[in-house]
Amino acid sequence: MSKGCKIIDLRSSANKVNWEVECTGAMSGKGEGEVEYKSDSSYEGITKIQTRGMIFNMKHKGVRVGECP
Repeated sequence: MSKGCKIIDLRSSANKVNWEVECTGAMSGKGEGEVEYKSDSSYEGITKIQTRGMIFNMKHKGVRVGECP
């Protein structure tokens, strides 16, 4: 988490985590996100951030590819 940012709401259920974040300072703005765990080895999510007159929409997707070294 960036300096000046804090999570203002965090919720979780069996396979989802949702949050809202608020930032102050040079990159002041607000955002929200969600991650859904599809299985023990994969997830998908989205984060939306609004700052400095811009809106960022990011999609996340991950899968476990093997054992850690």
